[in-house]
Amino acid sequence: MAAVTGAMYAFLFVRTAKPGMQRLLSALPVLLLHCLLPLLFDYHQELASRASAAAMLTWLGNFKVFLLCMGRGPLKDTSLDKGQFAALMLWPVLHVEDQHGHPVRLQEPLRKLAALKRLTRRAPENAILALLGIATLVTPHLPTFLKIYSAAFGVAAYCDLCANAAAALVMYAHGLAVAPSWDRPWLQTSPSDFWSKRWNLPASHSLRALVFAPIMEGAAVEGQQPPLQANPFQTTLAHLEPSPVCSMAAQAQPGGESVQAGGILRSAEPKGTQDVSPAASTASSPLDYVLVGRGQEQAPRTEAKSGHQGDEEGCELSPGAKQAAPGPAIVDSGGGAESGGGLRHRQPPDTLLKGEAATKSIPKHTKKVSTARRLLALACTFFVSGLMHELLLLICTGWRAAAPFLGLQTLYFMLQVPVSLLEQQVTRFMKRGGIFPPRWLCIPVASLTLQIPGYWMFWGPIFGATCAARAGL
Repeated sequence: MAAVTGAMYAFLFVRTAKPGMQRLLSALPVLLLHCLLPLLFDYHQELASRASAAAMLTWLGNFKVFLLCMGRGPLKDTSLDKGQFAALMLWPVLHVEDQHGHPVRLQEPLRKLAALKRLTRRAPENAILALLGIATLVTPHLPTFLKIYSAAFGVAAYCDLCANAAAALVMYAHGLAVAPSWDRPWLQTSPSDFWSKRWNLPASHSLRALVFAPIMEGAAVEGQQPPLQANPFQTTLAHLEPSPVCSMAAQAQPGGESVQAGGILRSAEPKGTQDVSPAASTASSPLDYVLVGRGQEQAPRTEAKSGHQGDEEGCELSPGAKQAAPGPAIVDSGGGAESGGGLRHRQPPDTLLKGEAATKSIPKHTKKVSTARRLLALACTFFVSGLMHELLLLICTGWRAAAPFLGLQTLYFMLQVPVSLLEQQVTRFMKRGGIFPPRWLCIPVASLTLQIPGYWMFWGPIFGATCAARAGL
């Protein structure tokens, strides 16, 4: 009830204030409330509840409030009613937007079907992986690395189950189309693919919109600078790259694009030449807004805002939102001049501009961004992510248990910066040489690249501090 009361306060008073310092001052009670509420759960007996509340309120909830204060993010849309505003603020979900930046809404007769579809999305697969992670943890005499490796993806599967339940509730109760929050991180084909497309997408989007976009624009409040031409996880150097090295294998797979948060890329082709699937031109049911799986042929898809092509979930939009407005390619990193914080319809992959062609097609009024600024924005994004993980560890386990491990998770995330730079350089080299590694090779290479350092610097602190807290240290 306290969290809902805070959401109503934000709806009535924070949103009506002027973006900037005035909104920030008015939002201080909500920000403080979100920091205190997780502490009501005892970390000895209610660790899961404490961790969930900290992730949903202290991290995602506060980040959404900060974005609202900056005139960015999903809460800025004035068409949201009180219930929809509170749901987007308090639940770890990310709504889908149409081309005009408005939330996509589900019609009343089909809400139940849409919610049921989301609730059961990959439920057997996620349940099996979650149980497998638990089984490996409690099984003696297994290598520690194997236990942590299995538990890592077991946690992701469990979080996907919970996120799908929250999304189903939002879709049924409030009629908002909601994008997937997780996308099989155990199938990552590169570190960039993992962080930007598969792992905790609401958190990824909030980091882009709150940290990366303001640095790239040179302004905290949205609308004070021209649109961006870069994305934090996919574009770190001078040109827009279509994908990381191991994601090239994923791009060769059929099945359309996946729904993610990130920059907005529009096709430069006229409407008449855009390759839209038959279903995209004939669909008229409100179920067009329901997220569908790859197995359904001719289902219209959306492309990742970051420009990545995937092989999993897509989002179908109404006929009026099927084709993007004609014009040059524009990239807007989550919360740019047109973004309301949700996800938008994308064109098929063969209509997307890539590499230098996309850079040359940026309109003249688009702000030029230096390589140094891109690198700074990328580093700050990963740095803030590391700090937030450290804060969650402190909240969940207490100072005495977490103190010996402080700094390791931030170091792990800062390590992703040179990994991203190296990945892009390897991508360019292999593309020039016509080398396209197979998907079956990309997955284990990318997974080990992330999990080997994560064994000591990410999962090690989590399990170490948790065991220390439960031991009463």
